[in-house]
Amino acid sequence: MATADVLSGGPSPRRPRPRWLPVAGIALVVLLAVVLAARVTAGRPQAAATTPPAPTSAVRPGAAPGVVAVAIGARWAYALVADCDPGAARACAYRLHRRSLGGGAWTALPLLTETRASVGPGPVLAVTGDEVATVLEPAGGQVYSTADGAAATRHPLAPGPPIDAVPADGLVDSAYCGACQQVTVLEPVTGRLRPLRQQPFRDGRLRSYTLRGDVLWAVSATADGVTSARSADRGRTWTVLPVRGLASGIDALQLVTGPTGPAYLLSATTGTDGTSRLVGVWSTQAAAGAWERLPGPIPRSARSALAADRGLLVTDAGGTVWRLQPTGGFAALPDPGPARPELVATGPGRMLAATLRGRVPDRLVLTSYDEGESWRVEKVN
Repeated sequence: MATADVLSGGPSPRRPRPRWLPVAGIALVVLLAVVLAARVTAGRPQAAATTPPAPTSAVRPGAAPGVVAVAIGARWAYALVADCDPGAARACAYRLHRRSLGGGAWTALPLLTETRASVGPGPVLAVTGDEVATVLEPAGGQVYSTADGAAATRHPLAPGPPIDAVPADGLVDSAYCGACQQVTVLEPVTGRLRPLRQQPFRDGRLRSYTLRGDVLWAVSATADGVTSARSADRGRTWTVLPVRGLASGIDALQLVTGPTGPAYLLSATTGTDGTSRLVGVWSTQAAAGAWERLPGPIPRSARSALAADRGLLVTDAGGTVWRLQPTGGFAALPDPGPARPELVATGPGRMLAATLRGRVPDRLVLTSYDEGESWRVEKVN
Protein backbone atom coordinates (compact mmCIF):
# COMPACT_ATOMS: atom_id res chain seq x y z
CA MET A 1 0.00 0.00 0.00
CA ALA A 2 2.64 6.05 3.41
CA THR A 3 4.43 12.54 8.91
CA ALA A 4 6.09 11.03 11.77
CA ASP A 5 8.60 11.85 14.42
CA VAL A 6 11.93 10.14 14.01
CA LEU A 7 13.35 7.58 16.38
CA SER A 8 16.19 9.44 17.92
CA GLY A 9 18.86 9.15 20.51
CA GLY A 10 20.46 12.45 19.52
CA PRO A 11 20.18 15.12 16.82
CA SER A 12 17.41 14.27 14.41
CA PRO A 13 17.81 14.01 10.65
CA ARG A 14 15.37 15.78 8.37
CA ARG A 15 11.68 15.35 9.14
CA PRO A 16 10.41 12.37 7.14
CA ARG A 17 7.51 12.42 4.70
CA PRO A 18 4.77 9.79 4.71
CA ARG A 19 5.58 6.45 3.13
CA TRP A 20 2.58 6.83 0.82
CA LEU A 21 3.44 10.30 -0.47
CA PRO A 22 5.55 10.69 -3.65
CA VAL A 23 9.32 10.61 -3.18
CA ALA A 24 10.32 12.38 -6.37
CA GLY A 25 13.01 14.31 -4.51
CA ILE A 26 15.17 11.21 -4.09
CA ALA A 27 18.00 11.89 -6.47
CA LEU A 28 19.12 8.29 -6.83
CA VAL A 29 15.68 7.02 -7.73
CA VAL A 30 15.18 9.88 -10.17
CA LEU A 31 18.45 8.96 -11.80
CA LEU A 32 17.41 5.32 -12.03
CA ALA A 33 14.12 6.32 -13.62
CA VAL A 34 15.95 8.38 -16.23
CA VAL A 35 18.34 5.52 -16.92
CA LEU A 36 15.43 3.10 -17.24
CA ALA A 37 13.71 5.36 -19.74
CA ALA A 38 16.85 5.90 -21.78
CA ARG A 39 18.65 2.55 -21.65
CA VAL A 40 16.14 -0.26 -21.13
CA THR A 41 16.10 -2.61 -24.11
CA ALA A 42 13.88 -5.53 -24.92
CA GLY A 43 14.84 -8.68 -23.08
CA ARG A 44 14.06 -12.33 -23.43
CA PRO A 45 10.46 -13.04 -22.39
CA GLN A 46 10.21 -14.49 -18.90
CA ALA A 47 7.25 -16.55 -17.76
CA ALA A 48 5.62 -15.69 -14.46
CA ALA A 49 6.21 -18.08 -11.59
CA THR A 50 3.26 -19.75 -9.97
CA THR A 51 3.80 -18.64 -6.36
CA PRO A 52 2.44 -15.07 -5.92
CA PRO A 53 4.39 -12.62 -3.78
CA ALA A 54 2.62 -10.62 -1.10
CA PRO A 55 4.93 -7.67 -0.47
CA THR A 56 4.25 -5.53 2.56
CA SER A 57 6.32 -2.82 4.10
CA ALA A 58 6.34 0.06 6.52
CA VAL A 59 9.10 2.59 6.04
CA ARG A 60 10.60 5.45 8.01
CA PRO A 61 12.77 7.75 5.84
CA GLY A 62 15.79 9.45 7.41
CA ALA A 63 15.91 6.95 10.24
CA ALA A 64 17.59 7.43 13.62
CA PRO A 65 18.41 4.58 16.08
CA GLY A 66 15.72 2.03 16.85
CA VAL A 67 13.25 -0.08 14.90
CA VAL A 68 12.76 1.77 11.63
CA ALA A 69 10.70 -0.68 9.54
CA VAL A 70 8.56 -3.80 9.98
CA ALA A 71 7.11 -6.44 7.67
CA ILE A 72 5.05 -9.64 7.94
CA GLY A 73 5.73 -12.81 5.96
CA ALA A 74 3.94 -16.16 5.88
CA ARG A 75 5.81 -17.58 8.91
CA TRP A 76 7.83 -14.73 10.40
CA ALA A 77 7.54 -11.12 11.55
CA TYR A 78 10.49 -8.89 10.63
CA ALA A 79 11.96 -5.75 12.19
CA LEU A 80 14.78 -3.63 10.79
CA VAL A 81 16.93 -2.02 13.50
CA ALA A 82 19.16 1.00 12.97
CA ASP A 83 22.43 1.25 14.89
CA CYS A 84 23.77 4.79 14.52
CA ASP A 85 26.96 6.65 15.41
CA PRO A 86 25.79 9.53 17.62
CA GLY A 87 28.47 11.88 16.29
CA ALA A 88 27.83 15.03 14.30
CA ALA A 89 28.22 13.15 11.02
CA ARG A 90 25.74 10.46 11.97
CA ALA A 91 25.94 7.16 10.13
CA CYS A 92 23.69 4.12 10.52
CA ALA A 93 23.93 0.43 9.78
CA TYR A 94 20.77 -1.69 9.63
CA ARG A 95 20.38 -5.22 11.00
CA LEU A 96 17.37 -7.39 10.20
CA HIS A 97 15.64 -9.33 13.01
CA ARG A 98 12.70 -11.73 12.99
CA ARG A 99 10.48 -13.83 15.24
CA SER A 100 7.91 -16.54 14.63
CA LEU A 101 4.35 -15.36 13.99
CA GLY A 102 3.38 -17.65 16.88
CA GLY A 103 5.52 -15.69 19.35
CA GLY A 104 8.92 -16.05 20.93
CA ALA A 105 12.06 -13.93 20.98
CA TRP A 106 13.39 -11.74 18.21
CA THR A 107 16.66 -12.99 16.72
CA ALA A 108 19.17 -11.27 14.46
CA LEU A 109 19.62 -12.45 10.86
CA PRO A 110 22.78 -12.28 8.74
CA LEU A 111 21.39 -9.34 6.78
CA LEU A 112 23.46 -6.30 7.84
CA THR A 113 23.81 -3.28 5.59
CA GLU A 114 26.90 -1.17 5.11
CA THR A 115 27.15 1.95 7.26
CA ARG A 116 25.58 4.96 5.56
CA ALA A 117 24.86 8.56 6.47
CA SER A 118 21.44 8.77 8.10
CA VAL A 119 20.38 11.83 6.10
CA GLY A 120 18.32 11.26 2.98
CA PRO A 121 15.84 8.48 2.27
CA GLY A 122 15.82 5.60 4.72
CA PRO A 123 15.70 1.88 3.98
CA VAL A 124 12.63 0.04 2.69
CA LEU A 125 11.79 -3.40 4.10
CA ALA A 126 9.68 -5.94 2.22
CA VAL A 127 9.05 -9.69 2.40
CA THR A 128 7.45 -12.02 -0.12
CA GLY A 129 5.22 -14.96 0.70
CA ASP A 130 8.11 -17.40 0.26
CA GLU A 131 10.05 -15.60 3.03
CA VAL A 132 12.54 -13.68 0.91
CA ALA A 133 13.23 -10.60 3.04
CA THR A 134 14.62 -7.58 1.22
CA VAL A 135 16.08 -4.27 2.35
CA LEU A 136 16.25 -1.56 -0.31
CA GLU A 137 18.64 1.23 0.61
CA PRO A 138 18.08 4.08 -1.87
CA ALA A 139 20.75 6.37 -0.39
CA GLY A 140 23.42 3.76 -1.04
CA GLY A 141 21.94 2.36 -4.23
CA GLN A 142 21.96 -1.18 -2.81
CA VAL A 143 19.54 -4.09 -2.36
CA TYR A 144 20.11 -6.67 0.40
CA SER A 145 18.09 -9.90 0.56
CA THR A 146 17.99 -13.13 2.53
CA ALA A 147 15.94 -16.24 1.77
CA ASP A 148 14.33 -17.70 4.91
CA GLY A 149 17.04 -16.31 7.17
CA ALA A 150 19.99 -17.72 5.21
CA ALA A 151 23.12 -15.78 4.31
CA ALA A 152 22.37 -12.37 2.84
CA THR A 153 23.33 -11.13 -0.62
CA ARG A 154 24.00 -7.57 -1.75
CA HIS A 155 23.51 -6.10 -5.22
CA PRO A 156 23.71 -2.58 -6.64
CA LEU A 157 20.48 -1.13 -7.98
CA ALA A 158 20.61 -1.18 -11.76
CA PRO A 159 18.22 -0.88 -14.71
CA GLY A 160 17.19 -4.14 -16.37
CA PRO A 161 15.34 -5.19 -19.53
CA PRO A 162 11.52 -5.29 -19.67
CA ILE A 163 9.71 -8.26 -18.18
CA ASP A 164 6.49 -9.92 -19.37
CA ALA A 165 4.96 -10.52 -15.92
CA VAL A 166 5.89 -10.22 -12.25
CA PRO A 167 7.84 -13.31 -11.09
CA ALA A 168 7.25 -14.98 -7.74
CA ASP A 169 10.05 -13.12 -5.96
CA GLY A 170 9.45 -9.78 -7.70
CA LEU A 171 8.55 -6.70 -5.66
CA VAL A 172 6.14 -4.22 -7.19
CA ASP A 173 5.19 -1.04 -5.35
CA SER A 174 5.75 2.65 -6.00
CA ALA A 175 7.64 2.76 -2.67
CA TYR A 176 10.49 0.86 -4.31
CA CYS A 177 10.91 3.29 -7.22
CA GLY A 178 8.85 6.38 -6.49
CA ALA A 179 10.07 8.38 -9.49
CA CYS A 180 9.75 5.58 -12.05
CA GLN A 181 7.53 6.60 -14.93
CA GLN A 182 6.56 2.97 -15.61
CA VAL A 183 5.25 0.11 -13.46
CA THR A 184 8.54 -1.48 -12.46
CA VAL A 185 9.56 -4.79 -10.85
CA LEU A 186 12.43 -4.92 -8.38
CA GLU A 187 14.32 -8.23 -8.43
CA PRO A 188 15.76 -8.74 -4.92
CA VAL A 189 18.24 -11.42 -6.01
CA THR A 190 19.77 -9.23 -8.75
CA GLY A 191 19.05 -5.62 -7.77
CA ARG A 192 17.61 -4.96 -11.22
CA LEU A 193 14.65 -2.64 -11.80
CA ARG A 194 12.67 -4.06 -14.73
CA PRO A 195 9.64 -2.30 -16.27
CA LEU A 196 6.68 -4.41 -17.34
CA ARG A 197 6.52 -4.91 -21.08
CA GLN A 198 2.80 -4.09 -21.12
CA GLN A 199 2.24 -0.78 -19.35
CA PRO A 200 -1.23 0.30 -18.18
CA PHE A 201 -1.01 3.90 -19.43
CA ARG A 202 0.36 5.41 -22.61
CA ASP A 203 0.61 8.90 -21.17
CA GLY A 204 -0.07 10.72 -17.94
CA ARG A 205 1.73 10.84 -14.63
CA LEU A 206 2.05 7.50 -12.87
CA ARG A 207 1.11 8.27 -9.27
CA SER A 208 0.91 4.92 -7.45
CA TYR A 209 1.06 1.18 -8.11
CA THR A 210 1.06 -1.96 -5.99
CA LEU A 211 0.74 -5.76 -6.17
CA ARG A 212 -1.17 -8.13 -3.87
CA GLY A 213 -1.39 -11.77 -4.82
CA ASP A 214 -1.66 -11.95 -8.60
CA VAL A 215 -3.47 -8.60 -8.91
CA LEU A 216 -1.72 -5.38 -9.89
CA TRP A 217 -3.25 -1.92 -9.53
CA ALA A 218 -1.93 1.37 -10.90
CA VAL A 219 -3.24 4.94 -10.96
CA SER A 220 -2.32 7.85 -13.22
CA ALA A 221 -3.37 11.47 -13.58
CA THR A 222 -3.68 13.71 -16.64
CA ALA A 223 -5.31 17.08 -17.24
CA ASP A 224 -8.53 15.17 -17.96
CA GLY A 225 -8.64 13.42 -14.60
CA VAL A 226 -7.51 10.34 -12.69
CA THR A 227 -7.47 6.85 -14.21
CA SER A 228 -6.78 3.50 -12.60
CA ALA A 229 -5.83 0.20 -14.19
CA ARG A 230 -6.08 -3.38 -12.94
CA SER A 231 -4.20 -6.49 -14.03
CA ALA A 232 -5.35 -9.91 -12.83
CA ASP A 233 -2.48 -11.78 -14.53
CA ARG A 234 0.57 -10.15 -12.95
CA GLY A 235 0.97 -7.43 -15.55
CA ARG A 236 0.38 -9.19 -18.88
CA THR A 237 -2.93 -7.43 -19.60
CA TRP A 238 -4.73 -4.44 -18.10
CA THR A 239 -8.28 -3.14 -17.65
CA VAL A 240 -8.68 0.65 -17.39
CA LEU A 241 -11.10 2.05 -14.78
CA PRO A 242 -11.60 5.86 -14.62
CA VAL A 243 -11.94 7.45 -11.18
CA ARG A 244 -14.74 9.88 -11.92
CA GLY A 245 -15.00 13.04 -9.89
CA LEU A 246 -11.43 12.97 -8.54
CA ALA A 247 -9.40 16.05 -9.52
CA SER A 248 -6.06 15.33 -11.17
CA GLY A 249 -4.27 18.13 -9.31
CA ILE A 250 -4.37 16.39 -5.93
CA ASP A 251 -0.98 16.34 -4.19
CA ALA A 252 -0.85 12.62 -3.36
CA LEU A 253 -2.68 9.49 -4.44
CA GLN A 254 -2.08 6.09 -2.86
CA LEU A 255 -3.53 2.71 -3.76
CA VAL A 256 -4.27 0.26 -0.96
CA THR A 257 -5.26 -3.29 -1.87
CA GLY A 258 -5.69 -6.64 -0.18
CA PRO A 259 -5.18 -10.15 -1.56
CA THR A 260 -8.94 -10.34 -2.14
CA GLY A 261 -11.82 -7.89 -1.91
CA PRO A 262 -11.99 -4.18 -2.72
CA ALA A 263 -9.26 -1.73 -3.62
CA TYR A 264 -8.95 1.72 -2.06
CA LEU A 265 -7.57 5.02 -3.27
CA LEU A 266 -6.54 7.69 -0.75
CA SER A 267 -6.10 11.32 -1.80
CA ALA A 268 -4.32 14.01 0.21
CA THR A 269 -3.17 17.60 0.02
CA THR A 270 -0.15 19.26 1.63
CA GLY A 271 -0.49 22.57 3.44
CA THR A 272 1.98 25.43 3.45
CA ASP A 273 3.38 24.13 6.74
CA GLY A 274 4.12 20.73 5.17
CA THR A 275 1.28 18.95 6.96
CA SER A 276 -0.52 16.35 4.90
CA ARG A 277 -4.33 16.25 5.08
CA LEU A 278 -6.46 13.35 3.92
CA VAL A 279 -9.27 14.76 1.73
CA GLY A 280 -10.93 11.69 0.26
CA VAL A 281 -11.09 7.90 0.23
CA TRP A 282 -12.44 5.99 -2.78
CA SER A 283 -13.20 2.30 -3.16
CA THR A 284 -14.13 -0.20 -5.84
CA GLN A 285 -15.80 -3.44 -4.80
CA ALA A 286 -15.38 -5.49 -7.97
CA ALA A 287 -12.79 -6.08 -10.68
CA ALA A 288 -14.74 -4.08 -13.26
CA GLY A 289 -16.77 -1.98 -10.83
CA ALA A 290 -16.81 1.79 -10.69
CA TRP A 291 -14.86 3.75 -8.09
CA GLU A 292 -17.05 5.42 -5.47
CA ARG A 293 -16.11 8.09 -2.96
CA LEU A 294 -16.78 7.01 0.61
CA PRO A 295 -19.23 9.34 2.36
CA GLY A 296 -17.09 9.75 5.50
CA PRO A 297 -16.26 10.90 8.05
CA ILE A 298 -12.60 10.15 7.37
CA PRO A 299 -9.41 10.64 9.44
CA ARG A 300 -7.75 14.05 9.09
CA SER A 301 -4.42 12.50 8.12
CA ALA A 302 -2.90 9.17 7.10
CA ARG A 303 0.53 7.98 8.21
CA SER A 304 -0.03 4.47 6.87
CA ALA A 305 -2.90 2.47 5.42
CA LEU A 306 -3.51 -1.21 4.77
CA ALA A 307 -6.32 -3.58 3.81
CA ALA A 308 -6.85 -6.21 6.50
CA ASP A 309 -9.40 -9.02 6.73
CA ARG A 310 -12.00 -6.74 8.31
CA GLY A 311 -11.46 -3.84 5.94
CA LEU A 312 -9.33 -0.74 5.50
CA LEU A 313 -7.20 0.47 8.43
CA VAL A 314 -5.71 3.98 8.50
CA THR A 315 -3.23 5.21 11.10
CA ASP A 316 -3.26 9.00 11.53
CA ALA A 317 -0.47 11.37 12.53
CA GLY A 318 -1.42 11.11 16.20
CA GLY A 319 -1.10 7.32 16.32
CA THR A 320 -4.83 6.57 16.30
CA VAL A 321 -5.92 3.60 14.17
CA TRP A 322 -9.20 3.97 12.25
CA ARG A 323 -11.25 1.17 10.72
CA LEU A 324 -13.57 1.64 7.74
CA GLN A 325 -17.18 0.84 8.67
CA PRO A 326 -19.90 -0.70 6.44
CA THR A 327 -21.58 2.73 6.35
CA GLY A 328 -18.55 4.24 4.54
CA GLY A 329 -17.26 6.22 7.52
CA PHE A 330 -14.33 5.48 9.82
CA ALA A 331 -14.40 4.68 13.52
CA ALA A 332 -11.41 5.02 15.86
CA LEU A 333 -10.15 1.82 17.47
CA PRO A 334 -9.40 1.76 21.22
CA ASP A 335 -6.67 4.12 22.41
CA PRO A 336 -3.42 2.11 22.51
CA GLY A 337 -2.02 4.24 25.32
CA PRO A 338 1.39 5.94 25.39
CA ALA A 339 2.92 3.47 22.93
CA ARG A 340 1.21 4.47 19.69
CA PRO A 341 1.67 2.92 16.25
CA GLU A 342 3.10 4.95 13.40
CA LEU A 343 3.82 2.84 10.32
CA VAL A 344 1.80 -0.37 10.28
CA ALA A 345 2.36 -3.47 8.13
CA THR A 346 0.62 -6.77 7.56
CA GLY A 347 1.10 -9.69 5.21
CA PRO A 348 0.17 -13.29 4.53
CA GLY A 349 0.67 -14.05 8.23
CA ARG A 350 -2.16 -11.59 8.98
CA MET A 351 -0.83 -10.23 12.25
CA LEU A 352 -0.01 -6.52 12.37
CA ALA A 353 3.33 -4.98 13.30
CA ALA A 354 4.16 -1.31 13.68
CA THR A 355 6.95 1.08 14.43
CA LEU A 356 6.33 3.39 17.40
CA ARG A 357 5.33 7.00 17.05
CA GLY A 358 7.53 9.62 18.71
CA ARG A 359 11.11 9.88 19.87
CA VAL A 360 11.79 6.30 20.94
CA PRO A 361 15.52 5.48 21.12
CA ASP A 362 14.90 1.90 22.21
CA ARG A 363 14.47 -1.21 20.06
CA LEU A 364 10.71 -1.52 20.39
CA VAL A 365 8.02 -2.77 18.03
CA LEU A 366 4.23 -3.01 18.39
CA THR A 367 2.34 -6.18 17.42
CA SER A 368 -1.39 -6.91 17.18
CA TYR A 369 -3.32 -10.12 16.60
CA ASP A 370 -6.77 -8.51 16.46
CA GLU A 371 -6.28 -5.99 13.64
CA GLY A 372 -5.41 -3.05 15.85
CA GLU A 373 -7.97 -3.50 18.61
CA SER A 374 -5.08 -4.02 21.06
CA TRP A 375 -1.29 -3.74 20.85
CA ARG A 376 1.65 -5.36 22.63
CA VAL A 377 5.04 -3.68 23.03
CA GLU A 378 7.98 -5.99 22.28
CA LYS A 379 11.71 -5.51 22.67
CA VAL A 380 13.90 -6.46 19.72
CA ASN A 381 17.17 -7.69 21.20
